Amino acid sequence: MCYRLQRPIVTIAAQKANQGCGLSGSKLVLELPFAPSVNRLWRVGRGKKMYKSKTYEDWINICRLLIIRQKLTPVLGIYKLTIEAVRPDKRRRDIDNLIKAVSDVLQDTGLIEDDSLCQEVTAKWVKEGPEMRVIVEKMDVV
Repeated sequence: MCYRLQRPIVTIAAQKANQGCGLSGSKLVLELPFAPSVNRLWRVGRGKKMYKSKTYEDWINICRLLIIRQKLTPVLGIYKLTIEAVRPDKRRRDIDNLIKAVSDVLQDTGLIEDDSLCQEVTAKWVKEGPEMRVIVEKMDVV
């Protein structure tokens, strides 16, 4: 699967949500291309060495470009992650297979400190909207 830039990462609604973040970075709203399934992230090479698949590398690079271009304020500390995705086709898919790729790209781009700080994850299919809307919200210490 080849990923292409089809529309800007942050729509007007997402920009308004991100403007309220201030210096602390309390909430981020991103629109990303549909993530590859966790089953397609890694491949096994010679000597049983694991490496990132071409599909995963392409997706990470597109997301990295889109996210870094926005110059967003990171969400520091513990956070809540919400993923809303539109099914790309009629195949059966597990929504939880998107969580790993999204968490990794958020950490890779510095929008979160560490994906182990996530205290709550919500992922759901939606009928319409961007391919994938990702919302990161700072949480108070539990």
